[in-house]
Amino acid sequence: MRIAADDRLTFPLRLVWKAPFVPENSLPMRVLPWRDRLFVVNHVSGADHATFSCLHARSGDLLWRREREAPGRTTIACVSDEGVIAYGTDWASPVCAYDLTNGEERWRNDRVRPGMDDAVLLDGAGQSAIKGTATGLDANAAIALDSGPEASQTIVVLDRRTGGIVWSRQYDGALAWPEVAIGDALIVMQESDAGVHGFVLAVDVATGEVRWRRDLRDAKRTWIATTKEWEKGSVESVTTDGTRALCNVTGGALIALDPATGETLWQYDADGGGFMRPLPVGDHLYTINRSTFYCLDASTGRLVFSESLGPDESWLRNTWCLADRVAIYGAGKFLIARHLDRGRMIWWFEGDANFAPPFAYGGRLYAGCLDGHVYCFEPQPE
Repeated sequence: MRIAADDRLTFPLRLVWKAPFVPENSLPMRVLPWRDRLFVVNHVSGADHATFSCLHARSGDLLWRREREAPGRTTIACVSDEGVIAYGTDWASPVCAYDLTNGEERWRNDRVRPGMDDAVLLDGAGQSAIKGTATGLDANAAIALDSGPEASQTIVVLDRRTGGIVWSRQYDGALAWPEVAIGDALIVMQESDAGVHGFVLAVDVATGEVRWRRDLRDAKRTWIATTKEWEKGSVESVTTDGTRALCNVTGGALIALDPATGETLWQYDADGGGFMRPLPVGDHLYTINRSTFYCLDASTGRLVFSESLGPDESWLRNTWCLADRVAIYGAGKFLIARHLDRGRMIWWFEGDANFAPPFAYGGRLYAGCLDGHVYCFEPQPE
């Protein structure tokens, strides 16, 4: 997916506000913006409920708050004019939609219990975890992965206006979250062994039919010194630049697949562990592994340049967001901005705990933090 750059976000940045969560010591699970609002779910460890809040994006003021009963943690799946869809990440929790203006429940589907991280809007008409835009399905559809007490192996498409099921289909093995759409296909990871996603599937978004299936376990093997054996690869993530399915395989392989056939278009290998999800900008892909910032040619996988990283960036990075030729991401308790020309660092901020993925929106940068706050930054005045 071509991530839209927020050209109004310029550097350096200053902290504008820092909004606390209530109750105290609760953790932000996800923050999503929509129009002039931020929607936040946070959870208190050991509690049987989550707090669902709406903040004003400019001021950080609390507009409303609701409690949601949930046996496990709760996440926001997606936000659009039809409402906010949320559910618990424990399989016993249903999918629910809430009104944007007051947080009242609009609908509840007790049959579908995702038990996973994200649901997605297929047409991109809102804020969600979708990487790409799908065609061939009703514009009001959202997708979920129904796990229940069994292994996660059923894809369910919901009408996000009513919560009704459009279609569902069960597969012969546990699936990871279908978070990539290319044209009229979903690209989905599937387990080959317990906890190992060795397979990648392409699924028709209108019917759920499997179009192709690739085994990537031998694409990159890792030598394990303790067992003195070669460990087969596992697909850690799949994303897209709108043309190719980009698979990140453990051990340090980035593989581009043809979404129509599943054939390998190119593979880039590097030492230093798996890659961060690549960021497509123009004809290039930008990614990071444990020690290096990379720029690759999107059509061939050829290395354009690389830049060594600082020691504080060597772990726990998360999803990018994009300003004008600047990539921003979280790395532990740091927010870091790097210019896409040669990958040089141009700004950083140190928090009191690890940051959730940041996002650029309306000329500002927002990020939830495990210190129990949402942070808001804006460009420093000249």
